[in-house]
Amino acid sequence: MIRGEDHKTRRVKHRDSEIPNEYAKNEIQFCDRKFYVDRRAYITDQDACLLVREVCKIIESLSDNPVVIDVGCGSGAIGLSIAMASKRIKHLLLTDISKVALQVAKVNCTRFSVAGNLVVPTTFWESDLLKSIPDDVKYNNSYINLKDEHLILVCAPPYGSVKDVGFYSEELRKN
Repeated sequence: MIRGEDHKTRRVKHRDSEIPNEYAKNEIQFCDRKFYVDRRAYITDQDACLLVREVCKIIESLSDNPVVIDVGCGSGAIGLSIAMASKRIKHLLLTDISKVALQVAKVNCTRFSVAGNLVVPTTFWESDLLKSIPDDVKYNNSYINLKDEHLILVCAPPYGSVKDVGFYSEELRKN
């Protein structure tokens, strides 16, 4: 990496176009873990690790185990990192307006569950912010009534415009 260059500006030549290294490698390093990523989800900014640490501190200070909702989860890196760092989460709900971004989050969830790093029940929900999330979320054969739970909402939306950036998937550019 060139001195003064950050992860957002690193690019590689790939099939005659410049794309971020993370997409070329299908991997991001986030909060000391490797997450799968491709053009269907935005690259999670490393600054969001601070959000993960602060949310974990809040969770540890609570008397009950909360439900964490990651709004606009993309690859799932933030919500899954919180769930793996804090063993006191009752349930993790990953939401995104993009169906294809949720597919990337599911890949990461499966990856960490198989490795034994993620033991928190996780549900995925396609939703524009919180508009279509029901009061009762089904997981396996039981329901969690969100009205009765301590909820922690996290959201770290991407910033800047991607309308003219060709390396994002078509669906991601639409949303």
